[in-house]
Amino acid sequence: TVGDTTPPAVICAAPSSASAGANGLAAIPNVLSGVTASDNVTPAGSISLVQSPLAGTLVGVGTHPITVTATDQAGNASACTTTFTVGDTTPPAVICAAPSSASAGANGLVAIPNVLAGVTASDNVTPAASLTLSQSPAVGTLVGVGTHPITVTATDQAGNSASCTTTFTVGDTTPPAVICPAPSSASAGANGLAAIPDVLSGVTASDNVTPVGSISLVQSPAVGTLVGVGIHHITVTAADQAGNSASCTTTFTVGDT
Repeated sequence: TVGDTTPPAVICAAPSSASAGANGLAAIPNVLSGVTASDNVTPAGSISLVQSPLAGTLVGVGTHPITVTATDQAGNASACTTTFTVGDTTPPAVICAAPSSASAGANGLVAIPNVLAGVTASDNVTPAASLTLSQSPAVGTLVGVGTHPITVTATDQAGNSASCTTTFTVGDTTPPAVICPAPSSASAGANGLAAIPDVLSGVTASDNVTPVGSISLVQSPAVGTLVGVGIHHITVTAADQAGNSASCTTTFTVGDT
Protein backbone atom coordinates (compact mmCIF):
# COMPACT_ATOMS: atom_id res chain seq x y z
CA THR A 1 0.00 0.00 0.00
CA VAL A 2 1.29 3.42 -0.96
CA GLY A 3 0.10 6.27 1.28
CA ASP A 4 0.16 10.06 0.84
CA THR A 5 1.76 11.58 3.90
CA THR A 6 3.36 14.62 2.32
CA PRO A 7 1.65 17.96 3.01
CA PRO A 8 1.25 20.46 0.21
CA ALA A 9 3.77 23.22 -0.39
CA VAL A 10 2.09 26.57 0.10
CA ILE A 11 3.37 30.11 -0.47
CA CYS A 12 1.36 33.13 0.65
CA ALA A 13 0.95 36.39 -1.20
CA ALA A 14 3.03 39.42 -0.30
CA PRO A 15 1.85 41.58 2.63
CA SER A 16 -0.94 44.06 1.87
CA SER A 17 -2.26 47.19 3.50
CA ALA A 18 -5.20 49.61 3.61
CA SER A 19 -6.31 52.77 5.39
CA ALA A 20 -8.82 52.62 8.20
CA GLY A 21 -12.30 53.77 7.24
CA ALA A 22 -14.60 56.26 8.96
CA ASN A 23 -15.19 53.72 11.75
CA GLY A 24 -11.46 53.20 12.30
CA LEU A 25 -11.59 49.71 10.82
CA ALA A 26 -10.74 47.91 7.58
CA ALA A 27 -11.89 44.56 6.19
CA ILE A 28 -9.43 41.68 5.94
CA PRO A 29 -8.95 41.02 2.20
CA ASN A 30 -9.28 37.71 0.40
CA VAL A 31 -5.66 36.61 -0.01
CA LEU A 32 -6.37 33.16 -1.48
CA SER A 33 -6.07 34.32 -5.07
CA GLY A 34 -2.44 35.18 -4.42
CA VAL A 35 -1.56 31.82 -2.82
CA THR A 36 0.60 29.31 -4.68
CA ALA A 37 0.02 25.70 -3.58
CA SER A 38 1.21 22.38 -4.94
CA ASP A 39 1.24 18.77 -3.82
CA ASN A 40 2.98 15.56 -4.82
CA VAL A 41 -0.33 13.76 -5.32
CA THR A 42 -3.32 16.08 -5.20
CA PRO A 43 -3.75 18.33 -8.25
CA ALA A 44 -3.35 22.04 -7.48
CA GLY A 45 -7.01 22.68 -8.32
CA SER A 46 -8.09 20.11 -5.73
CA ILE A 47 -6.05 21.46 -2.84
CA SER A 48 -8.32 23.06 -0.23
CA LEU A 49 -7.30 26.58 0.84
CA VAL A 50 -8.68 28.29 3.93
CA GLN A 51 -7.61 31.63 5.36
CA SER A 52 -7.88 32.91 8.92
CA PRO A 53 -9.17 35.50 9.74
CA LEU A 54 -11.81 35.19 7.07
CA ALA A 55 -12.07 37.76 4.29
CA GLY A 56 -14.28 40.64 5.42
CA THR A 57 -13.34 40.41 9.08
CA LEU A 58 -13.06 43.98 10.42
CA VAL A 59 -9.80 44.87 12.14
CA GLY A 60 -8.34 48.07 13.53
CA VAL A 61 -5.11 49.98 13.01
CA GLY A 62 -2.03 47.76 13.19
CA THR A 63 -0.48 44.75 11.51
CA HIS A 64 -2.60 41.60 11.39
CA PRO A 65 -1.28 38.11 10.43
CA ILE A 66 -3.37 36.13 7.94
CA THR A 67 -2.76 32.38 7.93
CA VAL A 68 -3.59 30.26 4.89
CA THR A 69 -3.91 26.53 5.39
CA ALA A 70 -3.58 24.19 2.38
CA THR A 71 -4.99 20.67 2.74
CA ASP A 72 -4.58 17.89 0.16
CA GLN A 73 -7.06 15.12 -0.53
CA ALA A 74 -5.30 12.85 1.92
CA GLY A 75 -5.82 15.32 4.75
CA ASN A 76 -2.23 16.52 4.92
CA ALA A 77 -2.01 20.21 5.68
CA SER A 78 0.53 22.98 5.82
CA ALA A 79 0.25 26.71 6.31
CA CYS A 80 1.85 29.99 5.38
CA THR A 81 1.36 33.47 6.77
CA THR A 82 1.15 36.94 5.27
CA THR A 83 0.23 40.23 6.90
CA PHE A 84 -2.41 42.91 6.45
CA THR A 85 -1.53 46.34 7.82
CA VAL A 86 -4.20 48.92 8.57
CA GLY A 87 -2.92 52.48 8.68
CA ASP A 88 -4.49 55.71 9.90
CA THR A 89 -4.27 58.27 7.10
CA THR A 90 -7.46 60.22 7.82
CA PRO A 91 -7.05 63.65 9.47
CA PRO A 92 -9.37 64.66 12.29
CA ALA A 93 -12.54 66.65 11.73
CA VAL A 94 -12.27 69.99 13.53
CA ILE A 95 -14.79 72.81 13.95
CA CYS A 96 -13.79 76.14 15.51
CA ALA A 97 -15.82 78.22 17.92
CA ALA A 98 -17.83 81.22 16.75
CA PRO A 99 -15.98 84.52 16.30
CA SER A 100 -15.37 86.57 19.44
CA SER A 101 -14.60 90.19 20.20
CA ALA A 102 -13.33 92.57 22.87
CA SER A 103 -12.63 96.24 23.40
CA ALA A 104 -9.09 97.60 23.32
CA GLY A 105 -7.57 98.35 26.70
CA ALA A 106 -5.83 101.47 27.94
CA ASN A 107 -2.79 100.58 25.79
CA GLY A 108 -4.92 100.02 22.70
CA LEU A 109 -4.31 96.27 22.82
CA VAL A 110 -6.11 93.09 23.89
CA ALA A 111 -4.82 89.57 24.60
CA ILE A 112 -5.84 86.79 22.18
CA PRO A 113 -8.26 84.51 24.09
CA ASN A 114 -8.09 80.74 24.53
CA VAL A 115 -10.47 79.41 21.87
CA LEU A 116 -9.64 75.71 22.36
CA ALA A 117 -12.47 75.15 24.85
CA GLY A 118 -14.97 75.90 22.10
CA VAL A 119 -13.43 73.58 19.51
CA THR A 120 -15.18 70.37 18.43
CA ALA A 121 -12.78 67.71 17.14
CA SER A 122 -13.17 64.03 16.32
CA ASP A 123 -11.21 61.31 14.55
CA ASN A 124 -11.88 57.89 13.06
CA VAL A 125 -9.20 56.24 15.21
CA THR A 126 -7.85 58.54 17.91
CA PRO A 127 -10.26 59.23 20.81
CA ALA A 128 -11.32 62.89 21.00
CA ALA A 129 -9.63 63.29 24.38
CA SER A 130 -6.32 62.17 22.87
CA LEU A 131 -6.30 64.62 19.96
CA THR A 132 -3.74 67.39 20.27
CA LEU A 133 -5.14 70.90 19.80
CA SER A 134 -3.03 74.01 19.30
CA GLN A 135 -3.92 77.57 18.37
CA SER A 136 -2.08 80.34 16.58
CA PRO A 137 -1.58 83.10 17.61
CA ALA A 138 -1.00 81.72 21.09
CA VAL A 139 -3.23 82.65 24.01
CA GLY A 140 -2.18 85.97 25.50
CA THR A 141 -0.66 87.41 22.33
CA LEU A 142 -1.40 91.15 22.32
CA VAL A 143 -3.14 92.51 19.23
CA GLY A 144 -4.53 95.90 18.27
CA VAL A 145 -7.78 97.15 16.82
CA GLY A 146 -9.02 95.06 13.88
CA THR A 147 -10.06 91.50 13.02
CA HIS A 148 -7.51 88.80 13.72
CA PRO A 149 -7.76 85.18 12.45
CA ILE A 150 -7.06 82.43 14.98
CA THR A 151 -6.15 79.03 13.51
CA VAL A 152 -6.70 75.84 15.50
CA THR A 153 -4.88 72.68 14.43
CA ALA A 154 -6.02 69.22 15.55
CA THR A 155 -3.50 66.36 15.30
CA ASP A 156 -4.28 62.68 15.83
CA GLN A 157 -1.98 60.02 17.27
CA ALA A 158 -0.86 59.01 13.77
CA GLY A 159 0.30 62.55 13.02
CA ASN A 160 -2.55 63.45 10.68
CA SER A 161 -3.75 67.02 11.17
CA ALA A 162 -6.47 69.41 10.07
CA SER A 163 -7.21 73.04 10.86
CA CYS A 164 -10.08 75.47 11.22
CA THR A 165 -10.13 79.23 11.66
CA THR A 166 -12.16 81.64 13.75
CA THR A 167 -11.73 85.37 14.27
CA PHE A 168 -11.13 87.73 17.18
CA THR A 169 -12.16 91.32 16.62
CA VAL A 170 -10.76 94.13 18.73
CA GLY A 171 -12.88 97.25 18.78
CA ASP A 172 -12.21 100.77 20.04
CA THR A 173 -15.00 101.77 22.43
CA THR A 174 -13.02 104.06 24.73
CA PRO A 175 -13.55 107.80 24.29
CA PRO A 176 -10.59 110.18 24.38
CA ALA A 177 -9.48 111.94 27.55
CA VAL A 178 -9.83 115.70 27.09
CA ILE A 179 -8.89 118.61 29.38
CA CYS A 180 -9.90 122.18 28.62
CA PRO A 181 -7.69 125.22 29.29
CA ALA A 182 -8.27 127.57 32.21
CA PRO A 183 -11.09 130.14 31.98
CA SER A 184 -10.37 133.31 30.03
CA SER A 185 -11.85 136.79 29.89
CA ALA A 186 -12.05 140.00 27.86
CA SER A 187 -13.62 143.44 27.99
CA ALA A 188 -16.66 144.29 25.90
CA GLY A 189 -15.95 146.45 22.89
CA ALA A 190 -17.67 149.61 21.76
CA ASN A 191 -20.65 147.56 20.72
CA GLY A 192 -20.84 145.85 24.12
CA LEU A 193 -19.69 142.57 22.67
CA ALA A 194 -16.55 140.42 22.55
CA ALA A 195 -15.57 137.56 20.25
CA ILE A 196 -15.32 134.00 21.59
CA PRO A 197 -11.58 133.07 21.52
CA ASP A 198 -9.97 129.96 20.03
CA VAL A 199 -9.41 127.68 23.04
CA LEU A 200 -8.35 124.57 21.08
CA SER A 201 -4.64 125.36 21.30
CA GLY A 202 -4.88 125.02 25.07
CA VAL A 203 -6.72 121.68 25.02
CA THR A 204 -4.95 118.49 26.10
CA ALA A 205 -6.38 115.33 24.51
CA SER A 206 -5.24 111.71 24.38
CA ASP A 207 -6.69 108.35 23.36
CA ASN A 208 -5.89 104.66 23.84
CA VAL A 209 -5.84 104.00 20.09
CA THR A 210 -6.01 107.17 18.00
CA PRO A 211 -2.74 109.20 17.85
CA VAL A 212 -3.00 112.63 19.46
CA GLY A 213 -2.54 114.35 16.10
CA SER A 214 -5.53 112.48 14.68
CA ILE A 215 -8.02 113.34 17.41
CA SER A 216 -10.66 115.74 16.11
CA LEU A 217 -11.32 118.80 18.29
CA VAL A 218 -14.35 121.07 17.89
CA GLN A 219 -15.41 123.96 20.09
CA SER A 220 -18.84 125.46 20.65
CA PRO A 221 -19.60 128.34 20.37
CA ALA A 222 -17.30 128.66 17.37
CA VAL A 223 -14.33 131.00 17.37
CA GLY A 224 -15.41 134.61 16.62
CA THR A 225 -18.94 134.24 17.88
CA LEU A 226 -19.93 137.60 19.43
CA VAL A 227 -21.23 137.49 22.99
CA GLY A 228 -22.21 140.10 25.49
CA VAL A 229 -21.23 140.84 29.05
CA GLY A 230 -21.37 137.78 31.29
CA ILE A 231 -19.95 134.31 31.69
CA HIS A 232 -20.12 132.09 28.62
CA HIS A 233 -19.44 128.35 28.53
CA ILE A 234 -17.23 126.98 25.77
CA THR A 235 -17.50 123.24 25.18
CA VAL A 236 -14.72 121.31 23.43
CA THR A 237 -15.56 117.89 21.98
CA ALA A 238 -12.74 115.44 21.18
CA ALA A 239 -13.53 112.53 18.82
CA ASP A 240 -11.24 109.61 18.01
CA GLN A 241 -11.02 107.73 14.69
CA ALA A 242 -13.54 105.16 15.89
CA GLY A 243 -16.14 107.86 16.53
CA ASN A 244 -15.91 107.80 20.32
CA SER A 245 -16.13 111.26 21.83
CA ALA A 246 -15.82 113.14 25.10
CA SER A 247 -16.16 116.78 26.09
CA CYS A 248 -14.83 119.32 28.53
CA THR A 249 -15.93 122.86 29.32
CA THR A 250 -14.19 126.11 30.08
CA THR A 251 -15.59 129.65 30.46
CA PHE A 252 -15.12 133.00 28.76
CA THR A 253 -16.12 136.01 30.81
CA VAL A 254 -16.89 139.33 29.14
CA GLY A 255 -16.62 142.33 31.44
CA ASP A 256 -17.70 145.98 31.10
CA THR A 257 -14.66 148.07 31.78
